[in-house]
Formats: sequence, structure tokens, C-alpha cells
Amino acid sequence: AVPQEIQHCYCSMCRKMHGAASATWTPLLESDIRFIAEGTQTKYHSSDNVVRSFCSVCGSNISLKYTFQADTIWMTPALFESDPAAATEAQSWWKNARVLHIFCGSKCEWYQLPNDGNPQLSETDILNSEVDGEPVFLFDHKPLPPKKPLMHSH
Repeated sequence: AVPQEIQHCYCSMCRKMHGAASATWTPLLESDIRFIAEGTQTKYHSSDNVVRSFCSVCGSNISLKYTFQADTIWMTPALFESDPAAATEAQSWWKNARVLHIFCGSKCEWYQLPNDGNPQLSETDILNSEVDGEPVFLFDHKPLPPKKPLMHSH
């Protein structure tokens, strides 16, 4: 399956884990993930509801897993393998993905959020949109635009 969403997270936990102003994640079904390099993932519980993993060989951040999302894993998309010379629709998935900036109220004081037209959600926006513990994202009290459909070329 092709990823349909990109989230740039500015929470303190993601910033510290990545050593950067934000962390970028994309949700995928765990059954759709295949690792192509061998190595050992180290997993740790960063909070009661989150398990994070990183490569124990090189230290790259790999994923986070919410304990309440049975079949979903959040991957760092910079790790995705791609070949620009053989670009396909699947390798250009990011062009059609919905983009969100989340936990914007927790950003570093020195960082300026991009003015890219994508929703910038605070922790309050997220907490106020939870249904059964899962965020159903709203922005300015309106549902976010749907994920963009994949374009098929013939």
C-alpha cells in the first residue's frame, strides 16, 4: 500500500528523539512493511501508550507504535528506499499525501513553522478531536480535507 499521510510532529518527545525541530512520520499497516536490510531494532516504551524503535547498528529512528492502534505503525519516511531513475507512482507517494503539522504549540521557540498552507494543529486541537482515544483531526472546527486520491497514469 502507498502511504497517504505525512505528519510533522513538534512535540518535545519527537524533537528529542530525532535531535531536530520536528519529526516526520507516516502511518502504514504493519502488514505492508518489509525491511530490506538486516539489523537489529531496539524498542523502548517512551510513554504508557507508545513504543519507539531505532536501529541498534546505526542509531536511525525507525518507527513508533501506539499501543491502541493494533495494525498501524508510524514510520520515518526518510528511510524509504527509492530509485529516482526508476520513479513510479508508488515512489512518488508523497506528492498525493495529506500533510499535517501537529503539536505546533510545543515547537521550539527558535523554529518558525512553514507557511505551506497545511493545517497546523495544537495539542488542544488534537485532544478536542479524539473519538474513542483516536484523534479525528479537525482544524478551525471543520474536518480536515480528505486524503488526496492517487493519480493513475496510463
